Amino acid sequence: MRLLVISSGGCVSYTLALGPSHPAWRGPQRFVLTVNGERTTDIEFSTDHQMQGWAERLPRLAFSEALQRAARICTSSSIAHALALCSAIEQLCGLEVGQRAMALRGCAAELERLAAHLEAAQRVIWALGVEPVAETLANMAVAAHQALAVLAGNPEAPDLLTPGGVLHDLTQADRNLSLIHI
Repeated sequence: MRLLVISSGGCVSYTLALGPSHPAWRGPQRFVLTVNGERTTDIEFSTDHQMQGWAERLPRLAFSEALQRAARICTSSSIAHALALCSAIEQLCGLEVGQRAMALRGCAAELERLAAHLEAAQRVIWALGVEPVAETLANMAVAAHQALAVLAGNPEAPDLLTPGGVLHDLTQADRNLSLIHI
């Protein structure tokens, strides 16, 4: 947090920078508030504080490292970022993705999205004081994360994706496994 105070004629003006991260925020965010006296006169908001220069850096990395870094830009959207990079490479190189790999990728992306939405809903419901419902939503989010880990073959779900397909297929035992118990 940074605070810059300027006094002019009895009126105090200051800039307060919040961020780039906070436990309550999903992903990096940065707020810069400019306050004159008791009035906020300007708010600057940015969600890409930690991503500055990424577009220039990624092409210089080995592909495996670039894919890993893209997946870790935002942990709640790691599959989405890795999938976007893989899709771009596939289009540039004319790579075809098989139907099964497309289905597994789609399932992974939807499980990630489901978990993120359940976690966001859980936080809102918890803030409203409806703890039993919030706990149910939290359990559902955990189940979605567990299903994603099974689909990926490990807890590091971004490691599932590669240009042209996926790195892991479900075993027969995984296909028969039911993870959601609510």
